[in-house]
Amino acid sequence: MKLIYRTKIHRPNKYERFHNEYYQKGDIIEKHTISSTRVPGRLEKGETRRNDCKYLSASWHIQDPNMPQWLKQYIVNTSETHTEDLINELQKDGYRVHACDDEPLLIFKDKIVKVFIDQVWIDIIPLIKLYYNRKKVSDKLLEQFEKDWLDLNVSYQQLLDKQEEANLLKKNEKYDKFYQKYYESYDSEKAAGELNRFLLGIISNTKGTEKEYFSQLLEKVQKQDLTPELYADTFAKIFTRERSKIR
Repeated sequence: MKLIYRTKIHRPNKYERFHNEYYQKGDIIEKHTISSTRVPGRLEKGETRRNDCKYLSASWHIQDPNMPQWLKQYIVNTSETHTEDLINELQKDGYRVHACDDEPLLIFKDKIVKVFIDQVWIDIIPLIKLYYNRKKVSDKLLEQFEKDWLDLNVSYQQLLDKQEEANLLKKNEKYDKFYQKYYESYDSEKAAGELNRFLLGIISNTKGTEKEYFSQLLEKVQKQDLTPELYADTFAKIFTRERSKIR
């Protein structure tokens, strides 16, 4: 379900506020109302200052004459007619367009290759280079990919799977690098203090699931003898998960 429009927040009085959100799922439009009421006076134990709620307040088919007219400008047309019109426009602009069953719309033009997913054009040249293990894009490479696509020898999901495989390989290589570094630098007298301080520093600067993950990691470390293997493994996990946040 895709959010297509959100209204401004309305405040009918000093205690209440609400707004509406409109979602599209295929040919169905749903209106959800989100309201928040401030509780006046003193609060009882365990009572929050505001009562929030979200509920479905209306729904329409996109052809329903009762649907507000102004809302139609935000609707994403999902009909076959719309797809045909889109293909015709692209072909007029010189694109080769391929519409295969169970695959996103694919367009080619010069060295432009894109797929149409969730109303957004996505450049897949990087995925193609990765899949065929090429550093540069050539006409020959794109010809090969186009042929493989039409012959159903390659799919968009296969491109994504290859990317995930490459990302996992990079992560494992990074893990091995940090594991080796901290295994070799292990000092039995300092290791526990260093690791505890490091994890506590991360925990104090993270929230939600990340905070929970590192809290559990700290608890696990504190319950075991800190061997060189555990010391190196823990630091390697930290840096392969949170490398961008640690300086």
